[in-house]
Amino acid sequence: MKLFEVGVFDMIFADYDAAVAWDGENWKCKCKLVRAGVVQLEADRLRNVLSCGKHQWLIRVLPRWDAPRPLNFLPGSSRRHKVLKRWLISEHDLVVETGRYARTPRHNRLCEACLLLGQNHIQDEAHMLGATGDCPIAWVERVAAKHELDMMLMAEEVASMDTDSLQHAVEQVHLLSEESNRLAWSLVASFLVAVEDELEVAK
Repeated sequence: MKLFEVGVFDMIFADYDAAVAWDGENWKCKCKLVRAGVVQLEADRLRNVLSCGKHQWLIRVLPRWDAPRPLNFLPGSSRRHKVLKRWLISEHDLVVETGRYARTPRHNRLCEACLLLGQNHIQDEAHMLGATGDCPIAWVERVAAKHELDMMLMAEEVASMDTDSLQHAVEQVHLLSEESNRLAWSLVASFLVAVEDELEVAK
């Protein structure tokens, strides 16, 4: 038995003597709790692994397993759907990902647009959504998207964590209603398309 499973038993079977005396119904009930506890621990462990690797952004914008799935809100054949999917699984052309293939150390995978301004920022998803610095790439679209998301969050009394960062606003989208999720992810996907367009022009 794995150690984390033992931990679940420890939490549920706190009284060994009582556990030994249980009848079939007691065991049937507790075994359901054990299975649920093991599944939850496996899920938490997987989330911890994902949050430390290339899928950090996915975990940040979908912090709960039951969070609405963004791709369900966009037509599968649309460019916005395809672009959002690539970003969610970190298969985009940001330097944080292309630098991985080139074996460039992560701290050197910098945004070239910001370098021209004398700023050293890793070009990852959070940076492009304004969590670090004031990247000039798709700046107008970023400001507009942030304003629209703020309006949605305020309308449903969900406060944005940060007044300047689209990234922090996106991290709150999962708290919105289903209809607002649809509008919000459509908005985010449109912004990501604008980012990819500018990156393509810069090549």
